[in-house]
Amino acid sequence: MNIIWLGDFAAGVINYDAVAGRYNYHSLTWMVIQHFLNLGPAVEIACTAVLVLYGLVEAWRLRRAGWTGFLWTTGLMLILTHFVAPRAATTHYAIMLVPLFSLFAQIEKRRGSGGQLIILSLQALLLLGQWAVFALTLEGSFETAPVYLPFPIAMLVIQVLSRRNIRPPNAL
Repeated sequence: MNIIWLGDFAAGVINYDAVAGRYNYHSLTWMVIQHFLNLGPAVEIACTAVLVLYGLVEAWRLRRAGWTGFLWTTGLMLILTHFVAPRAATTHYAIMLVPLFSLFAQIEKRRGSGGQLIILSLQALLLLGQWAVFALTLEGSFETAPVYLPFPIAMLVIQVLSRRNIRPPNAL
């Protein structure tokens, strides 16, 4: 069995920007820390470590929190992956629909039929907002860094804020 393709796949992910655009944005954390704030690789590494550590701590704290805790932790890990892994494409953001749909379920559970209007409004905001950022920041035929940030940052903030709804068991 020939598994050489696995190395080619990894190289393709690492060198994605050489194929898809003229910028090498690395990860979302790199974009924020180095591209926008110009703080250097040490700060990027520290922030990435903090994000990974946060994910691990939450997974440990909620390991016995039942199905709701499992869904929340899974959503957090899916979101954090985009901040620490090499950037590939905004199409990979589809995986963040899992925590987004979990959020929609929570809204509908708490608000009943009134929650449907909130959910529809959020969907419209996400659709129009993402396209607006794309249209306003497009350089030629290439996406720019601002396109990659709004959805994952919003999802991370929402996920962290929704953490208060998850009660870990007393015995850790």
